[in-house]
Amino acid sequence: MGHYKRTYLFKNRVDSVPKARYLVRTTLLSWEYRGDVIEPAVLITSELATNAVVHATDSALIKILCELRQNLLTIGVIDCF
Repeated sequence: MGHYKRTYLFKNRVDSVPKARYLVRTTLLSWEYRGDVIEPAVLITSELATNAVVHATDSALIKILCELRQNLLTIGVIDCF
């Protein structure tokens, strides 16, 4: 696989968490991943996005990152001011 990267911005609100899960799932499906990778990645996204919403209360936005480079999948959530 090559190098793929997607980022998504959401308002730092509770209702952004399911939207983030959906987009990560959709992204990974488009990169031809299946359930054995997708389900843990979606769970990680949910946990990280929830932590950002709960703990990064001064941030207006959260950024969700999906990156694939040389078979290494990175899922990240960054709070943005």
